[in-house]
Amino acid sequence: MKFILFCILLLFINSIERCNTSNKKLSLDLSHGKINKFVYDSYKYAGITDLDLSDNKLDHIPNFVFELKEIEKINLSDNMIDSISHNIVTLQKLKYLILMNNELRIIPKEVQELKQLKLLALINNPIPFDEYEYGKCLVCDNCTILISKNFIEYPPYCKEEKDPSK
Repeated sequence: MKFILFCILLLFINSIERCNTSNKKLSLDLSHGKINKFVYDSYKYAGITDLDLSDNKLDHIPNFVFELKEIEKINLSDNMIDSISHNIVTLQKLKYLILMNNELRIIPKEVQELKQLKLLALINNPIPFDEYEYGKCLVCDNCTILISKNFIEYPPYCKEEKDPSK
């Protein structure tokens, strides 16, 4: 079932993002425990645009990730991440944040600073519905949120203005 969800997600991402051959994209795959053998040298990895850290038993996002200023897609699926660092705001080119199958209970307010974000994948996280509703108000109007395998919400989101006279 995870494989099917992952395939659907990849198809979804490919349908959103048109292939642009003029831009060179650099990927780094540290999935399935490879991060244990990884030594970060900033000069080597400065141009990384696609990072796969899935299936590593991570309980947080490694600090080196926040130094990757060109990063557009991060796959952090199948870990044990229970929170997202406020440093996520440093990733201003981030378009796809994939956090499926983790331990997230809140959507951090810092995601509102990610103006390029197109996809926030939160499938199989213990996020309560009211937190999800709050999270919708944080993301920009061109961001699609995947909250469960049966529920995908597309922008624009209804952002109600509160009447100050009430």
